[in-house]
Amino acid sequence: MTKHPYIRGNCKSCEDTMSQRWYYSKSVCRKCHRRDLKNTPKVLSERAIKLELKKNPMCWDCSSVNSSRWYKNHTQCSSCQKSEYIKKNYEKIKDYSKKWRIANKASICLYKKEYRDKTGYHRFAQAKRNAILKNAMPSWVDTVALKTIYKNCPKGYSVDHIIPLKSDIVCGLHVPCNLQYLTISENSFKWNKFDLTYENKGYKCQ
Repeated sequence: MTKHPYIRGNCKSCEDTMSQRWYYSKSVCRKCHRRDLKNTPKVLSERAIKLELKKNPMCWDCSSVNSSRWYKNHTQCSSCQKSEYIKKNYEKIKDYSKKWRIANKASICLYKKEYRDKTGYHRFAQAKRNAILKNAMPSWVDTVALKTIYKNCPKGYSVDHIIPLKSDIVCGLHVPCNLQYLTISENSFKWNKFDLTYENKGYKCQ
């Protein structure tokens, strides 16, 4: 038997290099071969699909390798299957999610409240980010003291800036001496009001 003149060959579709053994029987690489099998107009037999998956146990869409047991009965990985299902049933999923949110409105509100009050770390991180965006956090600030204040915030209270970080009159700093504990409702009412005093308690008289 005459040997093939080429040790390796290039795929006619993507020009990728193929192994000698594969090149003898195919003119395209494995990836293009799987793509052509999937996009072929004729319907493949169940036996042909299982045979191809047994030879090359990987997703036909993203080429991710998984267990041969999974690809024995599936042509796609679980991620690609989910993505395809969402695309095909987008409106159905959207309607179901909307109905679920309406039916579980109380549970969602409770979850959000518990998440907000869960730890001081989340409050510290969010306040730090906001302060950096507003250029209200000086480089010399004691971040350990700031973190301690947010961590020790009592349940049902929020950390408020005595002199607001942003207002039409003045812009305060995100520093320990400018922080205080207020109830959530009181903090919302105070907002960015400022009475030109350091204590800034004029909002209580309004």
